[in-house]
Amino acid sequence: MNEIEVISKIKRENLDERNYFKTLIEAAYEEQVLTENDIVDV
Repeated sequence: MNEIEVISKIKRENLDERNYFKTLIEAAYEEQVLTENDIVDV
């Protein structure tokens, strides 16, 4: 059986535990996984 290779542009070790969601979104934006249109101010 073939194995699935997981490729991640976002490094977990660069995310802040206390601000996980915020740093995840920021990292996704920096790596162009998300665009400005994907992110909205609440």
